Amino acid sequence: MTKILIVGSGGHAKACIDLIESEGRFEIVGIVGLPEEVGSKILQYEVVYSDDDLHKLAKQNACIGVGQVGDASTRKRLYHHLKNLGFQMPSIQAPSSYVSKHAYVGEGTLIFQGAVVGVNSRIGCNAIINTKAQVEHDVVVGDHTHISTGVILNGGVKVGDQTFIGSGSVLRQSIKVGNNALIGMGSKVIADVLDGSQYLNRGLL
Repeated sequence: MTKILIVGSGGHAKACIDLIESEGRFEIVGIVGLPEEVGSKILQYEVVYSDDDLHKLAKQNACIGVGQVGDASTRKRLYHHLKNLGFQMPSIQAPSSYVSKHAYVGEGTLIFQGAVVGVNSRIGCNAIINTKAQVEHDVVVGDHTHISTGVILNGGVKVGDQTFIGSGSVLRQSIKVGNNALIGMGSKVIADVLDGSQYLNRGLL
């Protein structure tokens, strides 16, 4: 199998391990963490390198094992750092997910168990489509954006870059959500959300 590194050693790294193992295309050859974490293990995989070693590991496959809760800056910075070093970041999709053959998924994007990406949808780079999220037809999701567990993006929704949509939120068809926005868990979104705005459980469907 093709070898892959996980870069990042937080809780999200465990979800990445499970996703990679379930897809079955890649062999995890180690985890990159903080210098003080080298020698420790996450599940059965050892933290074998630190961030200081990344320049020596370039031109390999990598999966970003840093999650995003609200703020996408760490994932975005790490993505561009790895790109500049020459790493390849394949998209990874759980076998239990469904991605239409007429959809586009950008590099480094992770699509977790039970998620659906519908026809003519476009998912940007380094995004997270989390467990059982539903991305319906003609939806656009920007780069470095996290669509959390159980979110429903109805047809024609447009979500910008570096945006976080909390678990269980529902967005009405054709809603536009700007860049760097935050939509709180369980929100019912019936109006457009501007760049940098917070939308916290307002509105009725």
